Amino acid sequence: MKILEINSSVITDTSVTRAHIEKLIARLDEGNLTVVDRDLTKSIAHVSQELVGSFFTPPADRREAQKDLIKLSDVLRAKARDADAMKAYFDQLARVGVPFKYTDQGPVGLLENKKAYVVVAHLKTFLGFLGITDVHFVDATGLMMGQEAVLSRASQQLEGFFA
Repeated sequence: MKILEINSSVITDTSVTRAHIEKLIARLDEGNLTVVDRDLTKSIAHVSQELVGSFFTPPADRREAQKDLIKLSDVLRAKARDADAMKAYFDQLARVGVPFKYTDQGPVGLLENKKAYVVVAHLKTFLGFLGITDVHFVDATGLMMGQEAVLSRASQQLEGFFA
């Protein structure tokens, strides 16, 4: 199995979400696991108007500067397409005609038959928009209200995926 691990927290050593991602990966590992690690805090620039304009420019009409702007997005899309499971990063993925397309009936996701384990909230709709409908959430919210209870709840949810 190939996992695309995407971290976006600037906190590394004490990050609760990173710790739960590692627990999840350990549970998924059956000896044949390949993990592709993407740390968004080190490698991905924010989406700009120029980048979005490049996404909407047909490939044959893109200037060299536009091609350079979308290179990282192309790499990220390819990793998402090739992964058997993925965790969240999305602004670079959301390109018309690539991970989804518009039809007369509305948007249709093109990343079908993927499973997502999301260790953050409010992404199920976006994943569905891309065609990923088998989504599992680990709720690690409320850390300021009692870290032990939140961590225990998140660990129980993680274990529930495998029950």
